[in-house]
Amino acid sequence: MEKFTIDINSNLKVEGEIHRVQSSNKIIVFSPGFGVKRYGYLNLFSELYLELKDQYSAIFMDYMQEDEEGNSYVVRLTEQAKMLEAVITRVQNANPEYDITIIGHSQGGTVATLLPINILQGIQQVIMIASPIQPPYERWSKYFSQRPETVIDENGISRIKRSDGRITYVPAEFINDIREIIPYIECERASKYTKIAYISALEDETVTDDRLPMKNISTLEYYELHGDHNFIESSRLRLFQKVKEITKESLT
Repeated sequence: MEKFTIDINSNLKVEGEIHRVQSSNKIIVFSPGFGVKRYGYLNLFSELYLELKDQYSAIFMDYMQEDEEGNSYVVRLTEQAKMLEAVITRVQNANPEYDITIIGHSQGGTVATLLPINILQGIQQVIMIASPIQPPYERWSKYFSQRPETVIDENGISRIKRSDGRITYVPAEFINDIREIIPYIECERASKYTKIAYISALEDETVTDDRLPMKNISTLEYYELHGDHNFIESSRLRLFQKVKEITKESLT
């Protein structure tokens, strides 16, 4: 395992780690959701990689920074896309022989669809897991504002109390992005330049959008699985099997 830091500009950097499989020329870049560490919520990504590590190298990356108390600081979606672009570009430059797959959970899937056309054309596929379909701001705001000590400030820094007691600090620019960016439209745009598979969680308690706009994208592979937003317990096994099926198609 190799850790890395990429400085994008004076105010933005991305940190992560790469796990190499020497016998493989394929790599997965995991794109985590809102305020979630690189291994995914409840280790979704690290557990999924255990199912795929014989055939794929992997990159786990963070879109957030943490302070000494474990509180996190996120940046707007367009900047997260720049962070993902920087990681993809680094892989392409260092290992041009690699076929790149992005697996994004929740907001992490949306971030992948915001990549520039030239980056999308250079990757093999994007797998989106329980990602938003419509702009999520109203649902996001309502969900987190119910928690004690949470403060939503559309013009300043919001303070989000997480389920583990820690705080995520959110800038106004992030709120603007999740209000203005329409995920299914960005997904349709991106699917013209690379293969995209979307996996919908039928019992999703977080993404409750009408699924029809995503189903209607002719250039998208659409799947539905029983499971909640994070595919916990037995539903996680179903998710892993579906992802293995999708990636197996790319191996042939």
